[in-house]
Amino acid sequence: KKGGNGSRNYGLQLSKGEFVNWIDSDDRIDENFILEKVKAFNENTDVVISKTVIMNEQNEIIKKEDRTNFTDNLLDDFITLKVSWYISDPLWRKSFLLKNNLKFSEELLKGQDRDFHIRILTLKPRIIIIDKYLYFYRNNLNSVSNLNSVSVSYSYLKGSLERNKLILKHEVKNTTKLFLLKQQLRTYSALHKQPKIHNMYGQVFKDLFVFTFSNIVVLFKFLLAVVAFKFFNKGDKILKSM
Repeated sequence: KKGGNGSRNYGLQLSKGEFVNWIDSDDRIDENFILEKVKAFNENTDVVISKTVIMNEQNEIIKKEDRTNFTDNLLDDFITLKVSWYISDPLWRKSFLLKNNLKFSEELLKGQDRDFHIRILTLKPRIIIIDKYLYFYRNNLNSVSNLNSVSVSYSYLKGSLERNKLILKHEVKNTTKLFLLKQQLRTYSALHKQPKIHNMYGQVFKDLFVFTFSNIVVLFKFLLAVVAFKFFNKGDKILKSM
């Protein structure tokens, strides 16, 4: 199996219980981590989500995640980072995952958990969020997801294009499309030398561009960055300013 995502999929395949919860090996959990979530379940629940404390590598608390909340526009708010939770926060009813053939993408090298949760949110699962900090996430600044390499950026862009098709089947806001557009275009700094890469960015615009002033500004800045990279091999500041 491939990396962390393959391991999670393999664990799901081997699991025997009614519920599934993925936990990363270098993090910590509260002693009541499972008990509190199982208690919150009822027959109409697909997932129970708790909250996370973020620590550094010395186990010092950096912050408590305060975006793990339920809203009326959960898909939009999760995509735009107004709402967020970590891979180990949800306790899933296994039958829900299997019924919808939900697995982690084994091709992605960045944003695996967000990809998984966004795809799930398009299915409108029945969610309970409990206001308890039960997970202690160790922030590793050297993890793969923090690397701006060609392979990581390419997998992220390719995965985003596939996920866009799913997201656009739902009535997401224009501001959400703009958020996604900016995110995906910023990978250009790592990918500008790759063959036929401009076809992929053309598809990004086809999927997400809306004719508004903000979108036109992003288009202008992206084209300026393309020219800057072509002639001067730099344009990061332009992309970051979008």
